Amino acid sequence: MDLDEILHALLAPIRERRAALARDPGHVLELLRAGTRVARETTQATLDELRGGLGLFSLERPGIGIP
Repeated sequence: MDLDEILHALLAPIRERRAALARDPGHVLELLRAGTRVARETTQATLDELRGGLGLFSLERPGIGIP
């Protein structure tokens, strides 16, 4: 096999998956929304832990004020 054939064989499953996802854009958007939700929750938890560890506070978040 030459390099061109190897690359086509390697990329074929990726292209098939992309084509399948393109047929259902609503599903792709829901996956992106779900991933964004998880990322925001994880980020917020990390920031809360960091602020708590450093003794910082935020006036913008309910329940947290000047100690």
